Amino acid sequence: MRTHTKETAVSLAERCGVNRATVAAHVAIIETDRIGNRHVPGRFDHASERIDAFLREAGIVAEEIRDSANEPREQAA
Repeated sequence: MRTHTKETAVSLAERCGVNRATVAAHVAIIETDRIGNRHVPGRFDHASERIDAFLREAGIVAEEIRDSANEPREQAA
């Protein structure tokens, strides 16, 4: 869990009177919901996709352009 005060799970557990394993489990659940995992996108992914769609619809940004640096290069004979 990231906070502005950089409070650790242990100190948060002590301050709130709960087991540190409980704090760690809840932090993992919250971070997975926000960030997602390799199989399921999180809320940040959904928000980014939605923002991109709005910007494209408004004509503020262009459709995705293939980066020529990532395309395979032809080898010289």
